[in-house]
Amino acid sequence: DTNATNDQNFGIELSEVYGVNVTNNTVFTIGSDNNAAIDIISGGNNSVINNSLFPNGGTAGNPGVQVRTVAIVPSNVSQNTISYNYIQTFGTTSNHGVYLSVNALNNTVSHNRIFTNGSGGFNYGVAIDQSSGFNNITNNTFNFTGSSSFVIDLTTGAANNNTFWRNTFGYLAFEDISKNGTAVSRNSYCNDVGNTYVNGAESQ
Repeated sequence: DTNATNDQNFGIELSEVYGVNVTNNTVFTIGSDNNAAIDIISGGNNSVINNSLFPNGGTAGNPGVQVRTVAIVPSNVSQNTISYNYIQTFGTTSNHGVYLSVNALNNTVSHNRIFTNGSGGFNYGVAIDQSSGFNNITNNTFNFTGSSSFVIDLTTGAANNNTFWRNTFGYLAFEDISKNGTAVSRNSYCNDVGNTYVNGAESQ
Protein backbone atom coordinates (compact mmCIF):
# COMPACT_ATOMS: atom_id res chain seq x y z
CA ASP A 1 0.00 0.00 0.00
CA THR A 2 1.05 3.61 -0.57
CA ASN A 3 -0.67 6.21 1.58
CA ALA A 4 0.31 9.89 1.54
CA THR A 5 -1.17 13.37 1.36
CA ASN A 6 0.92 14.47 -1.64
CA ASP A 7 0.78 13.27 -5.25
CA GLN A 8 2.46 10.63 -7.43
CA ASN A 9 2.23 7.79 -4.93
CA PHE A 10 2.82 4.80 -7.17
CA GLY A 11 2.18 1.32 -5.86
CA ILE A 12 4.66 -0.36 -8.23
CA GLU A 13 6.93 1.53 -10.63
CA LEU A 14 8.87 -0.05 -13.51
CA SER A 15 11.28 2.45 -15.05
CA GLU A 16 13.31 1.53 -18.14
CA VAL A 17 13.06 -2.19 -17.47
CA TYR A 18 12.30 -5.09 -19.76
CA GLY A 19 10.84 -8.54 -19.23
CA VAL A 20 9.50 -8.00 -15.70
CA ASN A 21 6.41 -9.93 -14.55
CA VAL A 22 4.08 -8.27 -12.04
CA THR A 23 1.58 -10.92 -10.96
CA ASN A 24 -0.80 -11.79 -8.13
CA ASN A 25 -0.52 -8.51 -6.20
CA THR A 26 -3.12 -6.39 -4.46
CA VAL A 27 -2.22 -2.70 -4.66
CA PHE A 28 -3.91 0.27 -2.94
CA THR A 29 -2.72 3.85 -3.48
CA ILE A 30 -3.98 6.94 -1.66
CA GLY A 31 -2.89 10.56 -2.05
CA SER A 32 -3.95 13.84 -3.59
CA ASP A 33 -3.62 13.04 -7.31
CA ASN A 34 -1.66 11.03 -9.90
CA ASN A 35 -1.60 7.90 -7.78
CA ALA A 36 -1.15 5.04 -10.26
CA ALA A 37 -1.31 1.54 -8.86
CA ILE A 38 1.27 0.42 -11.45
CA ASP A 39 3.44 2.86 -13.42
CA ILE A 40 5.51 1.63 -16.41
CA ILE A 41 8.01 4.16 -17.82
CA SER A 42 9.89 3.64 -21.09
CA GLY A 43 10.23 -0.11 -20.89
CA GLY A 44 9.04 -3.08 -22.85
CA ASN A 45 7.94 -6.70 -22.78
CA ASN A 46 6.68 -6.40 -19.22
CA SER A 47 3.61 -8.31 -18.00
CA VAL A 48 1.00 -7.10 -15.51
CA ILE A 49 -1.20 -10.13 -14.91
CA ASN A 50 -3.80 -11.21 -12.35
CA ASN A 51 -3.49 -8.25 -9.99
CA SER A 52 -6.14 -6.38 -7.98
CA LEU A 53 -5.54 -2.64 -8.29
CA PHE A 54 -7.28 0.12 -6.31
CA PRO A 55 -5.83 3.58 -7.02
CA ASN A 56 -7.49 6.36 -5.03
CA GLY A 57 -6.90 10.09 -4.85
CA GLY A 58 -8.56 13.13 -3.42
CA THR A 59 -8.56 14.84 -6.80
CA ALA A 60 -7.73 13.70 -10.34
CA GLY A 61 -5.62 11.34 -12.39
CA ASN A 62 -5.52 8.03 -10.53
CA PRO A 63 -5.08 5.26 -13.15
CA GLY A 64 -4.92 1.57 -12.47
CA VAL A 65 -2.04 0.97 -14.88
CA GLN A 66 -0.16 3.84 -16.49
CA VAL A 67 2.15 3.16 -19.46
CA ARG A 68 4.20 6.20 -20.46
CA THR A 69 7.39 7.93 -21.46
CA VAL A 70 8.79 11.06 -19.88
CA ALA A 71 10.93 13.88 -21.25
CA ILE A 72 14.11 12.65 -19.60
CA VAL A 73 13.60 9.18 -21.12
CA PRO A 74 12.39 10.08 -24.63
CA SER A 75 11.97 6.61 -26.09
CA ASN A 76 8.78 4.60 -26.46
CA VAL A 77 7.12 2.09 -24.19
CA SER A 78 6.07 -0.99 -26.09
CA GLN A 79 4.94 -4.59 -26.12
CA ASN A 80 3.71 -4.65 -22.54
CA THR A 81 0.84 -6.99 -21.61
CA ILE A 82 -1.87 -5.99 -19.14
CA SER A 83 -4.21 -8.94 -18.69
CA TYR A 84 -6.58 -10.65 -16.24
CA ASN A 85 -6.49 -7.80 -13.72
CA TYR A 86 -9.27 -6.37 -11.58
CA ILE A 87 -8.98 -2.57 -11.65
CA GLN A 88 -11.17 -0.16 -9.69
CA THR A 89 -10.30 3.54 -9.68
CA PHE A 90 -11.48 6.36 -7.40
CA GLY A 91 -11.14 10.14 -7.36
CA THR A 92 -12.78 13.11 -9.04
CA THR A 93 -11.82 13.17 -12.75
CA SER A 94 -9.49 11.40 -15.21
CA ASN A 95 -9.33 8.19 -13.19
CA HIS A 96 -8.65 5.80 -16.06
CA GLY A 97 -8.51 2.06 -15.75
CA VAL A 98 -5.56 1.85 -18.14
CA TYR A 99 -3.75 4.94 -19.42
CA LEU A 100 -1.55 4.44 -22.49
CA SER A 101 0.26 7.74 -22.50
CA VAL A 102 2.72 9.34 -24.94
CA ASN A 103 4.49 6.93 -27.33
CA ALA A 104 2.83 3.76 -26.04
CA LEU A 105 3.11 1.29 -28.92
CA ASN A 106 2.07 -2.32 -29.53
CA ASN A 107 0.73 -2.92 -26.02
CA THR A 108 -1.98 -5.46 -25.21
CA VAL A 109 -4.82 -4.81 -22.75
CA SER A 110 -6.96 -7.93 -22.52
CA HIS A 111 -9.33 -9.88 -20.26
CA ASN A 112 -9.42 -7.21 -17.55
CA ARG A 113 -12.38 -6.16 -15.41
CA ILE A 114 -12.22 -2.37 -15.17
CA PHE A 115 -14.46 -0.16 -13.02
CA THR A 116 -13.73 3.58 -13.16
CA ASN A 117 -15.33 5.78 -10.52
CA GLY A 118 -15.21 9.52 -10.10
CA SER A 119 -17.34 12.21 -8.55
CA GLY A 120 -16.61 14.33 -11.63
CA GLY A 121 -16.22 13.30 -15.25
CA PHE A 122 -13.80 11.95 -17.82
CA ASN A 123 -13.14 8.63 -16.11
CA TYR A 124 -12.21 6.42 -19.06
CA GLY A 125 -11.90 2.67 -19.12
CA VAL A 126 -8.91 3.05 -21.44
CA ALA A 127 -7.31 6.36 -22.45
CA ILE A 128 -4.87 6.36 -25.36
CA ASP A 129 -2.79 9.48 -25.64
CA GLN A 130 -0.82 11.20 -28.39
CA SER A 131 1.54 9.28 -30.67
CA SER A 132 0.34 5.97 -29.21
CA GLY A 133 -0.66 3.34 -31.73
CA PHE A 134 -0.97 -0.30 -32.69
CA ASN A 135 -2.34 -1.17 -29.24
CA ASN A 136 -4.85 -4.01 -28.84
CA ILE A 137 -7.76 -3.56 -26.41
CA THR A 138 -9.57 -6.91 -26.42
CA ASN A 139 -11.96 -9.01 -24.31
CA ASN A 140 -12.26 -6.56 -21.42
CA THR A 141 -15.31 -5.77 -19.28
CA PHE A 142 -15.89 -2.10 -18.42
CA ASN A 143 -18.17 -0.23 -16.05
CA PHE A 144 -17.84 3.42 -15.08
CA THR A 145 -19.46 6.35 -13.29
CA GLY A 146 -19.21 10.12 -13.65
CA SER A 147 -20.29 12.56 -16.33
CA SER A 148 -18.60 12.42 -19.74
CA SER A 149 -17.05 9.07 -18.88
CA PHE A 150 -16.31 6.72 -21.73
CA VAL A 151 -15.09 3.23 -22.48
CA ILE A 152 -12.22 4.47 -24.60
CA ASP A 153 -10.79 7.90 -25.38
CA LEU A 154 -8.51 8.77 -28.28
CA THR A 155 -8.93 12.52 -28.24
CA THR A 156 -5.45 13.77 -27.50
CA GLY A 157 -3.01 13.94 -30.40
CA ALA A 158 -2.38 11.35 -33.08
CA ALA A 159 -3.48 8.09 -31.45
CA ASN A 160 -3.78 5.93 -34.54
CA ASN A 161 -4.04 2.30 -35.62
CA ASN A 162 -5.39 0.90 -32.36
CA THR A 163 -7.76 -2.06 -32.15
CA PHE A 164 -10.80 -2.27 -29.86
CA TRP A 165 -12.30 -5.75 -30.16
CA ARG A 166 -14.71 -8.03 -28.28
CA ASN A 167 -15.13 -5.83 -25.21
CA THR A 168 -18.24 -5.62 -23.06
CA PHE A 169 -19.47 -2.49 -21.32
CA GLY A 170 -22.48 -1.04 -19.58
CA TYR A 171 -23.58 1.28 -22.39
CA LEU A 172 -22.27 2.60 -25.66
CA ALA A 173 -19.88 5.45 -24.97
CA PHE A 174 -16.91 6.21 -27.15
CA GLU A 175 -15.10 9.53 -27.20
CA ASP A 176 -13.62 10.45 -30.58
CA ILE A 177 -12.95 6.88 -31.64
CA SER A 178 -12.51 7.77 -35.32
CA LYS A 179 -8.76 8.27 -35.43
CA ASN A 180 -6.84 7.07 -38.45
CA GLY A 181 -6.76 3.32 -38.77
CA THR A 182 -8.53 2.54 -35.50
CA ALA A 183 -10.51 -0.69 -35.77
CA VAL A 184 -13.63 -1.18 -33.66
CA SER A 185 -15.39 -4.50 -34.04
CA ARG A 186 -17.53 -7.11 -32.30
CA ASN A 187 -18.00 -5.20 -29.06
CA SER A 188 -21.19 -5.53 -27.04
CA TYR A 189 -22.99 -3.27 -24.65
CA CYS A 190 -26.28 -3.15 -22.77
CA ASN A 191 -28.55 -0.16 -22.62
CA ASP A 192 -30.60 0.82 -19.60
CA VAL A 193 -33.37 -1.70 -20.35
CA GLY A 194 -31.00 -4.63 -20.76
CA ASN A 195 -30.91 -5.00 -24.54
CA THR A 196 -27.58 -6.25 -25.84
CA TYR A 197 -26.00 -4.56 -28.84
CA VAL A 198 -23.07 -5.54 -31.02
CA ASN A 199 -21.43 -2.58 -32.75
CA GLY A 200 -24.64 -0.61 -32.60
CA ALA A 201 -27.02 -3.30 -33.85
CA GLU A 202 -29.37 -5.03 -31.44
CA SER A 203 -28.54 -8.72 -31.15
CA GLN A 204 -31.29 -11.28 -31.37
